[in-house]
Amino acid sequence: MNLRVACSSDLSAIVRIYNQAIRQGQGEGDQPVTAFREPLTVSDRREWFDRHDAGVHPIWVAERTGDVAGWCSLSPYRAGRAALRKATEISYYVDVRHRRNGVASALVDCALRTAPDLGFDTVIAVLLEGNRASVGLLKQCGFAEWGRLPQLVAFDDRRFDHLIYGRHIGPLDDSIADVAG
Repeated sequence: MNLRVACSSDLSAIVRIYNQAIRQGQGEGDQPVTAFREPLTVSDRREWFDRHDAGVHPIWVAERTGDVAGWCSLSPYRAGRAALRKATEISYYVDVRHRRNGVASALVDCALRTAPDLGFDTVIAVLLEGNRASVGLLKQCGFAEWGRLPQLVAFDDRRFDHLIYGRHIGPLDDSIADVAG
């Protein structure tokens, strides 16, 4: 498996994989894994992609056998709030053909190893209740549940909790340590 920073030509594969996740939660009794309800286009995601500067908030892709098998991004957490500048939100999705082959683990590990060099000391994951695969992966990677917004997510007549998982990854800033200490 090859992990690398995504380039513009990867956007169609990123959107294809994300649309798999959107469709995953649309069947009767299916557990949704994203709050988007309609498939997205490359045009829909172009601005999102362009906002991800590799030196600050990168997007990575995992390639297997010449195919984009998954992707992971670090995004601003509550953009514009200076006191939250050391926190970043992680997202990751894996192509259905490549799941359970270590793709997500490799991508999350890459993000966690890189985040401190980008100036982050905290990584936040926001996910939907019942996404057992992501909860298991996050716990395996040292994340803990930090918050739960009950019944916030609405899919027609079904409601789900919105979960917040987090992990501190770097030494706390001196001012934070002084307050905590």
